[in-house]
Amino acid sequence: MGLIYRLRLSDMDGITVSSKIRLNSKKNKNTPIFALTANNEESIKKKCFDAGLNYILQKPITKEKCNELFKIYSNNKKTNQ
Repeated sequence: MGLIYRLRLSDMDGITVSSKIRLNSKKNKNTPIFALTANNEESIKKKCFDAGLNYILQKPITKEKCNELFKIYSNNKKTNQ
């Protein structure tokens, strides 16, 4: 299982959410976290990866991008077993 969410959330930004998940949850340390964003700035990408995000999906999201994400995740899942 993995988490997919927008970087801009109403209560807390996605980078903060990722940091909290990684720091405060032993159970979810290895849970894949995917961000959905329209932002393509390198500084934001760096912050995302530093916070523990695994993948960044650029908007607009397409069926092909979703399929690519699921392919990456399922390949990683196989190698981690």
